[in-house]
Amino acid sequence: MSEMVRTQVDLPREIVDLLRRHGEVKGITLPEQIQEAVRVYLEGQEDPVLQADDPIYRIAGEMDSGFRR
Repeated sequence: MSEMVRTQVDLPREIVDLLRRHGEVKGITLPEQIQEAVRVYLEGQEDPVLQADDPIYRIAGEMDSGFRR
């Protein structure tokens, strides 16, 4: 296991309440849930800033700058 670093994060009360209830049902602590959520979020990220399905790709080539040589 890697070294743990204490971090403070402010969360809305309703999210904390949901996490506590979920933790009671699943038998996992609030910090474990947050760690897993962050891990899943980071693993879902890809290196390119623009994703292949980014709407910006739909407009590429659609505009004419009017520049002529």
